[in-house]
Amino acid sequence: MKLKRSKTNNSTLNSSKVFNLKKSGNEDSVSSKSTQKDKSALPRKLSKDVKQKPTIDVSSVTSGTKKRKRPWRQAVRRKAKRERLGAQVSELSVDEDLEQEDFSEDNSQSEEPRKKTKRSRKKRLRDKNRILAKCFDSNNNNEQEAKEKLQTSKSPDSRLDAARFRYVNEQLYTHPSTSAVQLFKEDPNAFEAYHRGYKLQLKKWPFNPLNSILLDLSSLPPGSVIADLGCGEAELAERLGSKYKVHSFDLVSLNERVVVADMAKIPLARESVDVCVYCLSLMGTNLAHFFREAHRVLKMNGKVKIVEVTSRFKNIKKFIDALGKMGFQLKRK
Repeated sequence: MKLKRSKTNNSTLNSSKVFNLKKSGNEDSVSSKSTQKDKSALPRKLSKDVKQKPTIDVSSVTSGTKKRKRPWRQAVRRKAKRERLGAQVSELSVDEDLEQEDFSEDNSQSEEPRKKTKRSRKKRLRDKNRILAKCFDSNNNNEQEAKEKLQTSKSPDSRLDAARFRYVNEQLYTHPSTSAVQLFKEDPNAFEAYHRGYKLQLKKWPFNPLNSILLDLSSLPPGSVIADLGCGEAELAERLGSKYKVHSFDLVSLNERVVVADMAKIPLARESVDVCVYCLSLMGTNLAHFFREAHRVLKMNGKVKIVEVTSRFKNIKKFIDALGKMGFQLKRK
């Protein structure tokens, strides 16, 4: 409110100023008329004298009488300014030298503790590695087994299996499941070599992905039906076969628990399975066929368990959206 009021007062003052200026202009015109009449009343000689009086232009006088600068005083001022700036520069250089000396002293003092911290970090890493090695040995319950694993990993046969594993793995990921079936029919040893390489790769991982699925499935009611798609050696059926009905499917049968089948064509009835499991088995370019078949064999409100390497997914959100369009709903990630 105060601001509004101050603005209104200023506007009235401005308007009054304008009004007064207009008034002053009228008064000047009246005075000029009166002077003309007075001039006409004067005698001719006086009027001539008045006309002949010289007029002085104030602007020309003021412009002509400019003060001259004294050059000697300017020179003295410039010299004093140079001396002042030189003193400041010298002070700055001295301060910088002092700071550099202090910094070098600090560095010389701090070099020794830094070396100590590096050494302590290395010791900590060594201690952690020893602890992890002990945990690894305790899980296997035998030091000889660990040594045998290291020897097998360095053997030429293991290197050959690893090379074949990479080749077969690339073929499985870049071709549909039908071509994978044809590949293993032509070369049955390729599947065994692939699984040997898979086991070697699994030993390098910090945990077994199958363990997370075992924990999730342990909460199912007894007698539930599970379909292990891409089962490998059917380890899931081996561990949970006494409690649940487990169907194990893969492209090649490594033991009596495995049924040879393509994941796009499972020999199961419609709505006969409670849970479908994909543990590192989403290979091939026809994944939509796999999930369509899983949707066919699953009961209403059935579940799909997927364990896969995260680096394989370019966009997890798009993958989940695609599954949603095929009739699935994300419950937990």
